[in-house]
Amino acid sequence: MEYHVGCLAQSASHVSYSTSFEDADMSLEALHLFCDVQLSQIKPNEVTPVALISACSNLGALSQGDMYSKCGYLNLACQLFDVLSDRDTFCYNAMIGGFAVHGHGNQALEMYRKMKLEGLVPDGATIVVTMFACSHGGLVEEGLEIFESMKGIHGMEPKLEHYRCLIDLLGRAGRLKDAEERLHD
Repeated sequence: MEYHVGCLAQSASHVSYSTSFEDADMSLEALHLFCDVQLSQIKPNEVTPVALISACSNLGALSQGDMYSKCGYLNLACQLFDVLSDRDTFCYNAMIGGFAVHGHGNQALEMYRKMKLEGLVPDGATIVVTMFACSHGGLVEEGLEIFESMKGIHGMEPKLEHYRCLIDLLGRAGRLKDAEERLHD
């Protein structure tokens, strides 16, 4: 690791060397080196995302894509998401949540719709992150539609966290009376 950290001090382009290695150790090393790059405030170059996607692919590290989206590296998360051959609900939840947390409600909603078009069934977490995106993006009617789809379309019983999202959605829109009525229903 000391050698790689020394290389890191010279240039961020050294992250890219790991793309030529296919074994898990070197892929893991590429991810660790990228963390060092981030901490050192050296700006990664254009090869860095390719190295990271390759490393994640070699390791099957889907959680790295989740980390990228949560940390605001949405372009990198999208690139990783796009190369995944087998996207599941967890992958979609990570992307929707990443868009939601960073104020991209429309993109989160688009990802939710894409998930459904691919035949995946939303789970409770999908509903939470999508309603969060709607709430913070001012997409009140869309959020209400998603909440209503829980029972009507997906056969899920809303839990406390779903009602919290509903209250937040309506409260941010100034519709407190509507929120109170829905709680009593």
